[in-house]
Amino acid sequence: PLFSYLRAAIIPTSVFAASDDWGANSVEGPLRARIDRAAAELAREVERREPAVVTDPFALTADFEDLLKNL
Repeated sequence: PLFSYLRAAIIPTSVFAASDDWGANSVEGPLRARIDRAAAELAREVERREPAVVTDPFALTADFEDLLKNL
């Protein structure tokens, strides 16, 4: 319920790494495979969404000179 309320997008694959995953021979190991899978899922999710429209709440809606005239 909390994630629904926050409108969070849940990506199926999570990446948790234990100290054993950071060994010298883990360049192409299971950790790398989980990272690649999670990154691909995230990329697909980002690609399918519409771009967010962000409005600046501090943007001036009137010309600055017009604002000075009212003083």
